[in-house]
Amino acid sequence: MNPTPLERQLSFLREIDQLKRVLRMTPLIDRSRRENSAEHSWHLAMYALILAEHAAAPVDVLRVVKMLLVHDIVEIDAGDAPLHDAAARAGQAEREQAAARRIFSLLPPEQAAELRALWDEFEAGASDDARFARSLDRLQPLLHNTATGGGTWVDGRVSEEQVMARYGPAIEGGAPALWAEAARRVRKHFHPPTLDDSTAMLRIDNLGKRYGDHAVFQGLTHTFGPGCVALCEQESTGKSSLLGIIAGVLAADEGEVWIAGHSLAREPRQALARLAYVPDDCLRQPGQTGIELLRQTAAAKNVPLDEATLELARRLGLEPHLEKRFDQMSTGTRRKVFLAAAALGQPAVVIADGPDKGLDAQARAVLADTFGHWARDRVVLFASHDPDLVRACGARVADVGALR
Repeated sequence: MNPTPLERQLSFLREIDQLKRVLRMTPLIDRSRRENSAEHSWHLAMYALILAEHAAAPVDVLRVVKMLLVHDIVEIDAGDAPLHDAAARAGQAEREQAAARRIFSLLPPEQAAELRALWDEFEAGASDDARFARSLDRLQPLLHNTATGGGTWVDGRVSEEQVMARYGPAIEGGAPALWAEAARRVRKHFHPPTLDDSTAMLRIDNLGKRYGDHAVFQGLTHTFGPGCVALCEQESTGKSSLLGIIAGVLAADEGEVWIAGHSLAREPRQALARLAYVPDDCLRQPGQTGIELLRQTAAAKNVPLDEATLELARRLGLEPHLEKRFDQMSTGTRRKVFLAAAALGQPAVVIADGPDKGLDAQARAVLADTFGHWARDRVVLFASHDPDLVRACGARVADVGALR
């Protein structure tokens, strides 16, 4: 018995669920994992809705969206062939044609013909709609790569000339204004700012962060040498966001962080090896003990759990608590463990978000003394509303918005 049109439609929809399993090389902007082809197609559809005004010629946005939703369906069978991988792309066109015949034929004939025609139009790239759709298909991974320190370009050792040649014609042909912006970002990626000042242990360059429509900050550019810097503003000015971005736990929407001469985006392992971070929320792993965190941090930095760190732990009053789990500790005790861990490995930069929260008077005095000592040869950047701590450690007070 032949399937009904509805049965064929549902069969097609069930089949394209497999697109969620096809991993692309392009990383998510937060670098947590690679995107899949279904996410890529959805993202491109949003690009079309938002960026249609920049098309080289007037386009039918709905047709462009349809093209972008179907253009990668063939990867269910053919897989994703990265633009810079010649071996993977060999024979890809034939594999995609075979996949198109099989997958679109699952639909009722009229719908199959419509979607196949859109797919063919995208592949040919001869219409204004198709040229714009193809420009977005090149633009999205380019923007992801520039936002993640090079992404697949670094892994594939792709040069600036290769990027310009492989992305430029398609993007410029469908959206010259978008290519102008993309090319600027490519040039900035391959020609990053240099650190001329030898004392620049920490540099932020054009950092920006948004939450939805709200811009927390933008254009933050500053070079930090050894010393304590305190962010003390009472209002919500983005202190925690800035500290999280520098510490590598929060993604910036634009800009770059350099730690001891290493780009956090390009060389995260080297950069983070020179950084210590005391977060606002120290209950990251409730079942972990204090001594386990110290040992884990030492192992990550490839240094021993030295006597100087254990002495700081003793001065902070941690001896009775190091064998406890974090969920058994008070807020102040958890913070003390992270402060002790910050001593490991001689970091060039110490980032601390509310390091004095929950500390008793004795621990506050130790904290101020420790920060003052560290500031002799490293950057200590922290957020606090305690003027006594700021004075005691000799910190320079700075506003987030003034870091330009």
